[in-house]
Amino acid sequence: MRITPRRSRAPGNLALLCYKQGKDRKAEIFFETLACDAERTLGPQHPHVATSLHNLALLYGNQGQYVKAEPLFQRALSIWEKAIGPEHPNVATCVKNYALLLGKMGRPNEAAVLDLALRQFRPKTPDYKSRDSVASRGRRQNREGRQD
Repeated sequence: MRITPRRSRAPGNLALLCYKQGKDRKAEIFFETLACDAERTLGPQHPHVATSLHNLALLYGNQGQYVKAEPLFQRALSIWEKAIGPEHPNVATCVKNYALLLGKMGRPNEAAVLDLALRQFRPKTPDYKSRDSVASRGRRQNREGRQD
């Protein structure tokens, strides 16, 4: 059975559920399996591979397994930058989480460089939570009686 983005959601959701419930070993197995399956079926540079690697890196980072987490953050970041562009919100999230990891690893100078880059980040995709998102602009215009 070929793993498609739609089929990969259920195991991904199970992995996240295990992670949130503190079932780290089960979550780790799910994330590793998802990454391997996605890489095999979708290719090593597919964004779904990066998502699984990023989630696994978060898990390892929270467990204090920094040496295992760092290359996963680096690879996820590299995949996302190439596949969806350096100005995508997923890239910013990965940079933020990688910077936090570097801080925990006692490498504040490297973390500061990433943090500085993050402050200059300007996503091209409107953030759905942003006050300036398309939907919120429309609601504001309706409240203000404008029909731009």
